[in-house]
Amino acid sequence: MKITADSSTLYNVAEGAEVGVGIVPLSITIGHENYREFEEISRREFLKRIYEGAIPKSSLPSPGELLDMWDAHPDEDIIHIPMADGLSSSYKTAMGMKATSPHSERITVINSKTLCGPHRYIVKKAAEMAAQGLDRQVILDAIHHKIANTISFLIPSDFDYLRRGGRLNPLKARFASVLRLIPIMTQSADGTQLETFATCRKFSDAIEILKNQFADAVSKAECLISVSHADNLKRAQAVVDTLSAVFPSATFEILELGPAFITQGGPGCVAAQLVLM
Repeated sequence: MKITADSSTLYNVAEGAEVGVGIVPLSITIGHENYREFEEISRREFLKRIYEGAIPKSSLPSPGELLDMWDAHPDEDIIHIPMADGLSSSYKTAMGMKATSPHSERITVINSKTLCGPHRYIVKKAAEMAAQGLDRQVILDAIHHKIANTISFLIPSDFDYLRRGGRLNPLKARFASVLRLIPIMTQSADGTQLETFATCRKFSDAIEILKNQFADAVSKAECLISVSHADNLKRAQAVVDTLSAVFPSATFEILELGPAFITQGGPGCVAAQLVLM
C-alpha cells in the first residue's frame, strides 16, 4: 500500500519520503516563470520575491509528475490524498489522471476537504497504518473519520491576496483594510471555498473566537491543533500560547506555510486548524 499526496501537506519530496508518503509539489507562477514549491523555490526565496513586489499566481499541479509517481509503484494499491477540492485543482487533476492510468482499479483518490496541518497529519497517519500492513478499507475508514473531524480558520494580514484570489470581495477587502479590521476566514460547509466567519478589531479577539470554536471538539476527544504561518511566527506563537493554556490536553504544533498557500492567504497570514487524533 502506497500513500501519496501533494505539498499542501507542507512536506517537500524528501520529507514525504521520510514518513512514507509520495509527494507531488504544487506550483506557483511569478511573472513568466513556473516553480514547484519547496523543490524549485524555497519559502524564504518566495517571500523575498513578494516583499520585492512580485505578485504570484497559483498554477496547475503537474499531471505527468503525479502519473510518474503512481507508475513507480506498479504492484501496490495506492491511496492518493490531495488538497481540498475547490481550494485547488489537485483533486480534479488526480481524478483525471486516475482515469488515464492502466492501473486505475488499484488507485483510490480521496478528497481531503482540508489542507496544511490536518492534511499533513492525515497522510502521515495513513502512511503509518499502511506500514503496519493494515487492510485498505481500515485505512480508508480512518482517513474519512479524520477528514470529517477537522476545523480550519485563516487570519489574513494582507487583504489584497484574498481579493485577487476571489476569497474576499473588493469592497469588503477595502473596508477591512481601511478600518484595520481582522477578518477570520473558514472553509464552507462542503470545504470547497473560504468564506468570512467573523470580523474583529484586535488579534487577541480573533484568538478568543478560535478558543470558542475549538472548545467543543477538544472537550470530547484527543486533538491536534496546528498553527501555520507565513513569516509571522510572533502571531502563531501567540495563538499557541493562549490556546495551550486553555486546552492542556491538546497537542500543538507550529508550521511554516508554503508558497502555494501564501499565494492565496498572503504574507503574514496565520492558519489555525484542528484535527481529531
